[in-house]
Amino acid sequence: MRIFTAFLPIIIIMKYKVLYLELLEKAFRNHHIDCQITENTLFFPQQYIEATLEFFDRTSSMLMVQMDVTFSIGLAKHIVESVAGFGNTPEEAMENAWKNFINNCFHPILGAFFTNEFDDQIIREEKMIGGQSYEVVRNHLGIRGKLPENFHDEWLHQFEEDLAEYQFPVGIHWFRFYYAQHQQQTSVCEVLYDNYVWKEMQERALSYNYCPGDDFYSARVLYIAQSKPDIKRMARIIALAQDEEAALIEYGLSPLDAAKAYLFIQHAFGQVLIKRILNRCSFSNQAIINDGENQHIVPLNNEFFYREALSLGETIFKEGNSRDIELLKSIGISSAEFNALNNALKEGASLEGLEGASFADARMEIPGYTCC
Repeated sequence: MRIFTAFLPIIIIMKYKVLYLELLEKAFRNHHIDCQITENTLFFPQQYIEATLEFFDRTSSMLMVQMDVTFSIGLAKHIVESVAGFGNTPEEAMENAWKNFINNCFHPILGAFFTNEFDDQIIREEKMIGGQSYEVVRNHLGIRGKLPENFHDEWLHQFEEDLAEYQFPVGIHWFRFYYAQHQQQTSVCEVLYDNYVWKEMQERALSYNYCPGDDFYSARVLYIAQSKPDIKRMARIIALAQDEEAALIEYGLSPLDAAKAYLFIQHAFGQVLIKRILNRCSFSNQAIINDGENQHIVPLNNEFFYREALSLGETIFKEGNSRDIELLKSIGISSAEFNALNNALKEGASLEGLEGASFADARMEIPGYTCC
């Protein structure tokens, strides 16, 4: 991926990156959202979200730039909105890309994660997708070029009908549909699912009932679909919130589920970390939970938060995102098992001597506990 060095020195690119990140901050502040820039990252302290921005040179026969705006909404969950910009100069192309982002991407993201104060700029609906209820936010169609007189959006309804047939893991998902045509021929038909090309849906989309025209036009729509709980979103909240359980309750969990999520995610991440320190070790497959009156012996794999967090932890290390790994560690080092490992090392044990260690049942205090 070429960054803008083809026609601008890197120092100038950094200047424009800072400029447009400041414009992104201003756009959110103008919509009453608290945020601040630190080290080339825009932080949203109340939502536990971070945003970054990059420019890339995509010049071929005409001067073109790509602007990527990334919103980190969960651990291993990053919405990347890529927009193109054209112009006679790099500055014009970057400004064009920025306008494209604001017109097509900004308001769905604002409405999905920050506020419903500006819902006149989006479409918000409850939809059934794969038998699961989702809150879905999307932009009004983003159009470039000249639409034919008989333009209609039947193709968009066809997409939504097809989308409703698919089942997705519980949580947050996003879908970007981009269609372009020229001289009555499709030139681009692209469908992305969670940032990646969705080949099966693209093949379906090629047969939709579009509106041919002699002039170029393109249409772009971004859908953000949410169901709860999203383990990746919750893990990020736990990593960044001062009062983890209160923040999880604000996210939408019951007090009991907030306590379970906090402890089971912490426990799972602690195990993931230990496995990367000790080559050989074993963990109990159960936990002993005190609900305030009784003790429960609980198979850990029966607990949704533990099971999903264990899988997420492995995914984070596999993907290698340094910020996600840093946040995972900040959670995992507080687990009882990691604390036991740390204490053993402080008392003089060596990592070599701890190889093959077996960790006892985890003990947790969860008032009012019920399983699963």
